[in-house]
Amino acid sequence: MRWVALGCALLLGSVTTTGRAQPASPQLSTEERARALTLADEGARLFDQGDFNGAREKFEQAEAIVAIPPFSFQRARALERLGRWNEALQLYQKVGASELPKDVPMPHQLAKRDAQKAAEQLAPKVPRLAVTVAKGEPAEVYIDGRRLGEAGTYAYLVDPGEHVIEARGLGGLVGRRTITINASDALTVELTLAPAEEPKLKGQKGPSVWTILGYVGMGVGGASLVASAATGIPAITMSSELDVACPNGRCPASEFDTVDTYDALRWTAGATLIAGLVIAGAGVTSFLLAPEQGIFGAEVKAEVGWSSITLTVAVP
Repeated sequence: MRWVALGCALLLGSVTTTGRAQPASPQLSTEERARALTLADEGARLFDQGDFNGAREKFEQAEAIVAIPPFSFQRARALERLGRWNEALQLYQKVGASELPKDVPMPHQLAKRDAQKAAEQLAPKVPRLAVTVAKGEPAEVYIDGRRLGEAGTYAYLVDPGEHVIEARGLGGLVGRRTITINASDALTVELTLAPAEEPKLKGQKGPSVWTILGYVGMGVGGASLVASAATGIPAITMSSELDVACPNGRCPASEFDTVDTYDALRWTAGATLIAGLVIAGAGVTSFLLAPEQGIFGAEVKAEVGWSSITLTVAVP
């Protein structure tokens, strides 16, 4: 419901907080007043559209400018719709218990009255949870990671839904349980303290020798192929030049150095090409036959000699 009277709450009379009656606050500037009204109007519009979290944020921002009962009450309504009943109840109770001056604007009085009614209606629905510890051992209670107090001393108000309940005792003893609680439930959960379990690190097996050899082989083979191209291309270019400079295959003395360079390049290109193909092929084979790849399920045995490597592959 759109709170049209929110504008009157700011435009009329004094501005007070939602707590104990306070002296009149400093006069709001025109910009602050306009900003608070705009935020409240946006919050009301989002609430009407069902965007309760967006409405909560807008009313919270308006409260940051001026904390008046109408803004706080509307934020509590949004919290209730979000299922955050515990927060909503506390805010309803705060607004309902606020002491307002006699001359406070009517929207403030209406917000206080409505907050009191809302608190009366919501209070019986908020679940209550008590946490005890077996054998009465002293422990601190944590619900969803938030410390609330000592075990066995109080029934805590919680929102409906799933919660992680934890009791932390002396000497690192811990009790933990996940529960689901519904509206109006009143549960007592007893936890047994025990030494906290150390997190178990799952052993991660490193890559096998075959995988390592595969990567190394493919890397070295690829580098060899690059080297072959780097020497082969100049050799091809130089061959064309020598065809012109050496008719009938006879080269003058001035071209002997060029011939030597050409021979070195073409032999290097050929050797690195063959070596690159062999090493890269061996690398790919090693990688595919690695046990962790599970591609062939093959069992590989290797025998290394002074000048050779013998591979025996058993494929099921």
